[in-house]
Amino acid sequence: MTGRPRFFDTITGRLVRPILFMAVLMCVIVVPVRYWFSQVFIGNEFELGVAARVEQLSHIIEERWSVADLNAQLAKVQFHSEYDFAFVTDGADGKVIAASNPAWVGLGSRTVLAALPKLEYHGVTRTVALLQPRDYGKNAVTLHLRLDRGGVTRAAELSALIALAVLSALSLAMIFVVASVSWRGVQAPARSIIRFLKDYEEGGNIGALAPTAPRELQDINEALARTVAERREKDALLSKVLRGAADGILVIGEEGTIEVFNAAAERMFGYSAAEAIGRNVTLIMPEPEATQHTNAIKRYRASKQSRDTVFTAEVRGKRKDGSILPIRLSISEVCTNGRRRFAGIIYDVSAAQVAREKLLLSQKLLEALREAQTAFIATYDIKALCERLVEILLDSTGSEYGFLGEMLLKPTGEPYLLAHATTNIAWDAETQKLYEENQATGMVFCNMKTLFGAVATSGEPVIANDAANDPRKGGLPKGHLPLNSFLGLPIKAGGTLVGMAGIANRPGGYDRSHVELFTPFLLTAGNLILAYRSEMARRASEAALATALRDAEAANHAKSRFLATMSHEIRTPMNGVLGMLGALQQTTLDGQQREYAQIASDSGQSLLTLMNEILDLSKVEAGKMELELAPFDVKDLASDAIQLFKTNAKTKGLELSVEFAPLLQSRVIGDASRIRQILSNLIGNAVKFTDGGSVVLRVATEPGVANSVELKFDVTDSGIGITAEQQVRIFAPFTQADSSTTRKYGGTGLGLAICRELAELMHGSIDCTSQPGQGSRFTLKLMLERAKEAVAEAPARCPHLAAAPKKNAPLRILVAEDVAVNQKLLRVFLEPLGHHVDMAANGLEAVAAVERFGYDVVLMDIQMPEMDGFTATQKIREMAGRAGQTHIVALTANAMSGDRERCIQAGANDYISKPIKMTELYAALDRVPSNDVQQLQAAGA
Repeated sequence: MTGRPRFFDTITGRLVRPILFMAVLMCVIVVPVRYWFSQVFIGNEFELGVAARVEQLSHIIEERWSVADLNAQLAKVQFHSEYDFAFVTDGADGKVIAASNPAWVGLGSRTVLAALPKLEYHGVTRTVALLQPRDYGKNAVTLHLRLDRGGVTRAAELSALIALAVLSALSLAMIFVVASVSWRGVQAPARSIIRFLKDYEEGGNIGALAPTAPRELQDINEALARTVAERREKDALLSKVLRGAADGILVIGEEGTIEVFNAAAERMFGYSAAEAIGRNVTLIMPEPEATQHTNAIKRYRASKQSRDTVFTAEVRGKRKDGSILPIRLSISEVCTNGRRRFAGIIYDVSAAQVAREKLLLSQKLLEALREAQTAFIATYDIKALCERLVEILLDSTGSEYGFLGEMLLKPTGEPYLLAHATTNIAWDAETQKLYEENQATGMVFCNMKTLFGAVATSGEPVIANDAANDPRKGGLPKGHLPLNSFLGLPIKAGGTLVGMAGIANRPGGYDRSHVELFTPFLLTAGNLILAYRSEMARRASEAALATALRDAEAANHAKSRFLATMSHEIRTPMNGVLGMLGALQQTTLDGQQREYAQIASDSGQSLLTLMNEILDLSKVEAGKMELELAPFDVKDLASDAIQLFKTNAKTKGLELSVEFAPLLQSRVIGDASRIRQILSNLIGNAVKFTDGGSVVLRVATEPGVANSVELKFDVTDSGIGITAEQQVRIFAPFTQADSSTTRKYGGTGLGLAICRELAELMHGSIDCTSQPGQGSRFTLKLMLERAKEAVAEAPARCPHLAAAPKKNAPLRILVAEDVAVNQKLLRVFLEPLGHHVDMAANGLEAVAAVERFGYDVVLMDIQMPEMDGFTATQKIREMAGRAGQTHIVALTANAMSGDRERCIQAGANDYISKPIKMTELYAALDRVPSNDVQQLQAAGA
């Protein structure tokens, strides 16, 4: 009996108990598990067999549909158990039509199932579609399969019994082996090991066993020694890690008592480890976190549940000095020797929180700044922009008031601040009035011996957190709120100070972090101020340009009105002068008288030509020159232009000729009169500046794009020539190659300017090539459209050369003219041809005369007293009957662009400008429709 306790104290006794425990545990766990696995594996095999059997029977039913055949096939099916069976029921009434047991045929399915023995059946039902229904004529039947599952359970139970037997045998064998070893004398070494362990617990080392000890125990002892050394090394390493960890680490028990408190936790909370260990963790928690933690510990202990999860949350901690510290806490449960502890890792997130707050504030600033920038770009309202920027500054810092504006310079060069936005801080009545008066235009601050002046003069931020005692606090008006703290921010663009912002009275004052925070804000504000200045400069420039344009348009209109007035005033007397001279030349005159009359007529024509050139230039410059496009013959045009200067060339002894290229495209579409005007000017200049030799007009055409042709005129002379410097100036208005006061040749200098303007109006060009003393060549190029070749005989090239009218029938003509000379002139022109002429001195008389008498033609002057020609024409058109259809020819001294159109729009049928030429008057009378003349004459009769 005394040996039994000693035996269980040995190493053998300590090993047998775990072995027995493991054996029992294996029997309790492994055997049921084996039983379950057997159920699963055998059950899976059983399920596969069932599925195969269902497929087999379904195939039989589908392929062989006959009651007799089906019963025979079901009887041949091999089942695993005598209790397995199968039958087929009709899909309509549920009657058994075939079965593995023929006695069931004709019964209902429920009757068959109720009669079965109470076994562990596995039932399967499947509806089978029939390929060739014959007996019952049904399209589908139902297969019922019932298989005994009891064999699966019996096999699993047998497998579990076998596993139990095997485990029991193994356990007995292990116990036998251990008992044998214990009897070989391991008691003493085992006691030595136990003693070594006790010494280790008291701080000693693991000693060496006696050489006579079994080798196994010596290995165990050496392993224990190594384990102890490694454990001490790990403990030393863990201690160093705890001391050197950047984050706070603490361990608390279930009651909340602090057991571990590392150096980082000491720095974080201000408590030493000696002060913290042994005290409740609520020592470092503020309220209500401390109370919440205590209640959470109580609930956790009451639940008696362990959790492997790590709990993480951002909470507040409390330092030794009472200040609050934002921390992130990660807690996990640690279980050792049956005790539950909680290990926590503490992160100081105060710096991260500050950075996050700064980031959020920066994002908020940028978003607000983006909105203000968008609104500013839409309106360029600098006051609204600055007010919004000041709101952003105040909201982001919690400041009490502020201002923002531009830095400008006085004419003397001294800087001053124009504050577009200033917080209204309820100053006294006088200052409040000043604020309200300058609110729209902005407050002006000029005192640079102030805090904001320090920003303006240095261009650097100014921070004054004791502004009340700062020597630069001056400049505050009477009644101003106290200035406790101030932050002045320079606004720069491209390194230049363009504005500044100031905010004041933030609780806690300001520091450099605010300057860094507002750096993007200030850069954007500087760019916006530059954009505002650029926009204002652009608007001022546009306004000045618009003013200049209005002035130019007004001047141009005044010029046009002046030219129109002068045209009328000059043409009116010129009408009488040239008309009477023409009439005089039709009378019997001696040679000297005819010479004098011709000289006077030529002088008048020269004056009229000058006036026409001025008017043409004015039309082109005003963009009112219009082209009249029509088919014409190039050869006829060139020949007519040359013919006009034959007499002058012959007088000077010049050879004047025209040459046509062999492949000349003769018929084109264009404004023949304007082309003739250009050629006449070029040929006239060539004749004028050539004293001997020749003047040649060469005409050629070249194919253009599509249906166009390039028409080229070269006017070449052997005259005095033009220098290269003079060639640059000759196409400018009122400019001649020789502009000295003693120039040999006269002229206005408008001819070539008009030629170039007309050429460009027709999308052409005119150029000059010349050498002094060797003559000149002027080239006109025009791109014109081809015209179809004329089939009928072309009309006379110069119809104005025929002075007499084509109509022989006399007309009854009313002349509405207020100038007596012009009345006399028209009588001289018309009465010798047999026309009946009546006179009306103004528009009222003309309207009354037409209403009273019938006239073939009314020659209506436009500018008359009492009623002008426009109104009189409209009044006539409003008359009923044939009077309202009277043929009206407008006579006007206005030759500006649009005069003809206004006359036609007023109701006139034709238009003649003054001075009236006999040929033009006769041509206008020729254009009176014959049927109108006959009807009017019949009505007058």
